[in-house]
Amino acid sequence: MIDPAQVGRVGDGARFLFTIQVPDVEQVCNELEMRGVTLLNGPITRPWGGGRHVLPILMGIFGRLRRCFKDSDVRGENRMLKNDSPAIIEQYKRSLAGYTIDQLRYKSQEDVWSIGQMYIHVIDVAKEYIDHIQTCTMATQEEHRGKTEDGTKAFFEKAWPDVRVKLEEPVNRTRNPDSKDEIIDGLDQVLKKLKYWEEHVRGANQAGKVRHGWFGWLNAREWFEMIGMHSQHHLYQKARLDEKLAEAGLCNNSLN
Repeated sequence: MIDPAQVGRVGDGARFLFTIQVPDVEQVCNELEMRGVTLLNGPITRPWGGGRHVLPILMGIFGRLRRCFKDSDVRGENRMLKNDSPAIIEQYKRSLAGYTIDQLRYKSQEDVWSIGQMYIHVIDVAKEYIDHIQTCTMATQEEHRGKTEDGTKAFFEKAWPDVRVKLEEPVNRTRNPDSKDEIIDGLDQVLKKLKYWEEHVRGANQAGKVRHGWFGWLNAREWFEMIGMHSQHHLYQKARLDEKLAEAGLCNNSLN
């Protein structure tokens, strides 16, 4: 399994082998090599199981893997898999229980979103991306153009770029919710659609694509992943808005 390397001796100290599951092994191997990671061997097709098993063995890359496969975050509520779109939306729903409607609507400045506006934005974008998933699955023409450099990097790291994006539209164009119920209803709609598409994007034609203005041409599976990546990105904004609530004396112990 580790050819051409040699098995370590008893006195060589601790050693370990990771198994990392990815949806497209060839793509990940190509991107790893682009980033200077040397494959020890592989890809290798294994004969067992119902699918195609490819086991690329990597050497000397623990630090690089930690950067490349950023599958968890050490900041409180962000400690979770980044590429699980339904789980991230569920996390938003759980966090919502800790807010009153006044806390959700509070704006520290006129040109800064409330937490409620951020929730509405996350819901609206998720619904937009779900529409793109459907468009990709119904596409009759194949699109062979790919992602931009930023898009390739974002999908390799399974994370939205760590930059604050200033929207061209006015901040207050995103409505401030009138009730928690409308947010819950929006999250439930997103979760219902994600549950449906989670089972259907796997078999979708990967050449059916819709263009993202920043990341380039994305297929149905990638748009599904984008929902989690975008929503996860806004958890950092949520943490900053929670700090504003605390500064205003509006925070309570139920927020997490």
